[in-house]
Amino acid sequence: MKDVLNLSREELLENVNQTLGLLNKFMAVDSSIRSFYKSTPDIYEKIAVIVAFISFLPLIMFGVNVMRIFDDWFLGILVGFPLGVAMTWFLFVFIRRKLEGNFKIKQKQYLEDNYEKIQALNVELGGIAETVFRTTVVPEDYVTRPALEKFSSYLSNYRASNLPECINLYENELQAQQMRDEINQFRQEQQRTTDMLSKARSELSNTNRHLSEANVKLGGIEHEAYKSNFHR
Repeated sequence: MKDVLNLSREELLENVNQTLGLLNKFMAVDSSIRSFYKSTPDIYEKIAVIVAFISFLPLIMFGVNVMRIFDDWFLGILVGFPLGVAMTWFLFVFIRRKLEGNFKIKQKQYLEDNYEKIQALNVELGGIAETVFRTTVVPEDYVTRPALEKFSSYLSNYRASNLPECINLYENELQAQQMRDEINQFRQEQQRTTDMLSKARSELSNTNRHLSEANVKLGGIEHEAYKSNFHR
């Protein structure tokens, strides 16, 4: 392969697009491998919650019956509620662990059944990675989908004609985006501060209004008291 600085724009664009294609293939194969390793479905936890909640209802009725038998609401709450909470939590944990255990058994069997397919995908993944770093002229730090897509755009639109120009343009855009993000964050903080000051000003205005009304009422009371004393 030619020295990277001696590559024409067309040769560099071809290499960048080839690297991007390999990277997309790498990510697709990696996603296929990850799909075999499933986490415990959320539905199991939801089922456990529903069953535990349903079991809580008879315990509530038990507490109500205790109230009726002993004619004591406090005793019914004291007996029924703690028992209901304890049994609900016990059932939730028991059912969730049972469902998770069944899932793990099925997951283990599923992995064993697909062992050869997973191994083949791992070999393919390693081969793609080796091809990428053997054939690409792009530095490792920039072998990412966002960077390669930008490099391809720069070269296709004649914004760059060599790799250093692509890297410089990309780094400049990253810095510009970082500055925009910092400015947006500053504006958001400034808006929050402005909102807090506005709220404090409004509360102070309400407080002053209430004080003014109280002073008026107090003045009226003092005036009435003065008139009463004067007439005496």
